[in-house]
Amino acid sequence: DALNDPIVWEPVWYNIADQVCLAVKFIHETSGVEFGWSIVAATVLLRCGLFPLMVLSQRNTSRMAHIQPELKQLQKRYEALGTPSRQDQMQFADNMKTLFQRYNVKPMRAFIAPAVQLPLFMGMFFGIRKISTIYPDDMAQGGMFWFPDLTVPDPLYILPVLSGSTMLVMMEMSRSDMAANSG
Repeated sequence: DALNDPIVWEPVWYNIADQVCLAVKFIHETSGVEFGWSIVAATVLLRCGLFPLMVLSQRNTSRMAHIQPELKQLQKRYEALGTPSRQDQMQFADNMKTLFQRYNVKPMRAFIAPAVQLPLFMGMFFGIRKISTIYPDDMAQGGMFWFPDLTVPDPLYILPVLSGSTMLVMMEMSRSDMAANSG
């Protein structure tokens, strides 16, 4: 019967979701913990691996916020020129470059953390979705707390509410930080 045949899964090295499935299975097999805790461990390991990148990004963002008054002053002087000449434009660019060098600010670094995190966490999301079809028996008994079966949605909707709430709190915190830095 084709419906009862096990799924043949051949992971590929370039698919992040497949690598997530392999990592969670590896943690499950080597540590002996249930799949739910293996997913938590894989997430924590990924976050720890990204921590240095996040520190680098935060430092750069902090430095960028620190130079904002000088940058605004430079921009006001440039705008006061009206229609700047080519030489004025080059001088403005040189002044900005000097300002960035003085404070060791690299504007493109602001894009590094999201550019690295986006594919990794999307891969994590799709990998966790895929893993329940690859190892359905293990996932059906690998849950924790109020959700013992990882192949079905959270029956009490605690995880979606918790996820949405923490995202809202993080957005509010970052908004208040931005307001404090700009004001």
